[in-house]
Order: sequence, then structure tokens, then C-alpha cells
Amino acid sequence: MISYNEYRRAQLPAGWAEAIDSYNLKSKVKNAKYTKSIRGVNPLPSASKKQHDYWLYVLHDPNSTEEQKKVAQEYLDADKALDNYQNPTNKGVVGIIKKDKKYLVLYHNKFKKITFPMGKVDEDDVDEESALKREMKEELGIDVVDCKLILTKTVTYKKSIETIYIFSITKYNGEVVNNEPTKHKNLKWITGIELIHLNELNELTIPSKIIIEENILK
Repeated sequence: MISYNEYRRAQLPAGWAEAIDSYNLKSKVKNAKYTKSIRGVNPLPSASKKQHDYWLYVLHDPNSTEEQKKVAQEYLDADKALDNYQNPTNKGVVGIIKKDKKYLVLYHNKFKKITFPMGKVDEDDVDEESALKREMKEELGIDVVDCKLILTKTVTYKKSIETIYIFSITKYNGEVVNNEPTKHKNLKWITGIELIHLNELNELTIPSKIIIEENILK
């Protein structure tokens, strides 16, 4: 099996290998949350794309033994597990409520932006629709009677991935109130034109931007 240094040297332009002979090509990870020792080898999952490519090369190298391929596969599996840990896929729900040609929005205290009513899908929620109904009850004090899923969008953030389920709420019982003043303030009804303008000023949360940019509002 080709060694890691030999593999890395083979990737370098002509003449570069000699110039960095003293350099340790096996990158170290600082503050790694997860490591896995494999028969004396500590590949440090997700430490370096170079290391990931090396183990991928070993896995498919016809000169690798079955034992070496097994080590490579274990590393790649551990690397994937860490990636899933560091970049989990979350689920969020957004509710669009329209009345008299205006849409309900709130000011999100944490993000410091305007947002449509939204929240997370919890483990106890049966599905996304039940999560929406729970969130609307918690945030606005209303009981959603009729709603329709109109868009699903996956967004990649710095440390996570979120699938956002956007619903149109067509019927509900109760009066809309700001049930969570520590989370939101300035509950308002505004027009679609005002929302477009707020989006141009970068004053909307990402889920709300998606609603405007996907031209969902009719």
C-alpha cells in the first residue's frame, strides 16, 4: 500500500516535493470532538480533506490488502458519522397567514430581523403539520384548522442543515396575539410590497427571504 506521504508527494507539482520534505503532511486537528483509533492509526475524522482523499485512494487501490481496505472503510465511515454530527439536518416550519391582503410578521429578537411565524419540528411532533399547529398555538395563541404545505426547501448554514416546510394557513380559531414577547416583538400585518422592500434591505430571516424570492405570495 502506498504510504500517506508518498500519496501526497504524488499530488504535488514537479519540484515541490523536495521543497517540503521537512513538512509533516499528516494534518492534525485541534479540539476534535471525535477521533477513532484504528489498529494503531489515528486518522482523525474530518480533520483534513487530504486525509479523506488518501483513505478513499487506499480503499480503491488494487494493491491494497483486504485488511488495509477495511481500515480505510472504517475511517471513511467515522468521517461520515462526524460530518453528520457536526452538520445535523434540522427541520423547521413556517406559517403564512394572510388577512385583508396583508401578511402577519413579527420581529425576531434573537436574529434581529422580520420573520413570518416559524419554529422547529420537535421529536414529539407526529409530522411537520402537527409541528406547525403546535408552534402557532405557542407563538400566536391560535388553533390552526386548515393549512397547506406549499414549499419545502433545504438550507445549509455554517454548522447545520435545515429543511424548511412552508405552509399557508387558510383558517384558524382564536385571536392572533404575541404569546412569546421574549422571542418576538412588534407583531404586524404588512403588504407583499412591504415584504419585498424589507427583503431588498436584508431585513428578513432566511426562511422569510425564501418565501419572497420563491414568489410564493400571490
